[in-house]
Amino acid sequence: MSANIKRQVIEKIKSSPMFTIQLDESTDVASISQLILFARYVHRKTIEEEFLFCSPLTETTTAADVMNLVSDFLSKKHLDWGKLIRVCTDGAPAMLGCHAGIAQLVKEKNPLVVNTHCFIHRQALAAKTLPKGLQEHLSSVIKVVNFIKGSALQTRLFHKLCKDMDAVHSSLLFHTEVRWLLKGKMLLRFFNLQAEVNEFLKTHNKPKLLTSMQVEGFHQCLAYLVNIFGSIKEVNTKMQGRDRNVLNVIDSINAFKDKLKLWVVRLATEKLDPTTEQLMSLTRDPFRRNVHEIPEQLEEEYLELTNNSALKDDFKELSIEHFWIQT
Repeated sequence: MSANIKRQVIEKIKSSPMFTIQLDESTDVASISQLILFARYVHRKTIEEEFLFCSPLTETTTAADVMNLVSDFLSKKHLDWGKLIRVCTDGAPAMLGCHAGIAQLVKEKNPLVVNTHCFIHRQALAAKTLPKGLQEHLSSVIKVVNFIKGSALQTRLFHKLCKDMDAVHSSLLFHTEVRWLLKGKMLLRFFNLQAEVNEFLKTHNKPKLLTSMQVEGFHQCLAYLVNIFGSIKEVNTKMQGRDRNVLNVIDSINAFKDKLKLWVVRLATEKLDPTTEQLMSLTRDPFRRNVHEIPEQLEEEYLELTNNSALKDDFKELSIEHFWIQT
């Protein structure tokens, strides 16, 4: 069955006038580098995307090694390099470089290929530049989590303490630099278990860690970190997955930028209660309103809507009733 599905995908790519590939090199739990290859192609007037292969890089992970795997696969499946129009790479060292990177090696096969780079990796670097105060509080949280989760015995004891205190959760979450998007989940879990963590540190005589959680402003900074990393994770999740393209990704980024501006205004002003007139005005034409003129509880959802290009087209073509039912 697997071979049949693979054969069908290859036949679709062959019949497509063009196709693109995305390369992702990562290390699995056994410390073995794995090269993953995805493809997008045209089939029956629609763009489809499929996973093509996952192959281990058993020795080195240079651009030449990656290129050999890709080239062997395309040659064995008789796929035309001339139909390849774009290559998207991740942030691995072998993928980068204008002279010796995988993108340059692909251009030797087809000079017309356009290379793009996964910008989510770049945002991962930008997310590391926290102000000194927030960075210190974040480091304190990570030290506490590592103390509790770094030992199987400590983990079991903390689990029992959470059960005895009727906590909503019974464990903390690990945070790793590789999976930086999970930082928001780790912080949220820590925020919800602050009482249990304090009690655990008192019981196990860890005054230094306990003091780091009791400094002035720690609770407020922790709440801010939970919100901001949660928001970053949300927007990054929207930029990933099947059927994502540059158009809807730009919509997600623009909506997030507008939310940032809105949050700045919220900090400086107080919002009035929503009125019937405001709601009626929003319903008539949601794309011509100032965000500060609508109810506060609808502001963020409104920004998502106004940055959705597809919904703007639907509003022009559908009646008001059909538009809001669909939305």
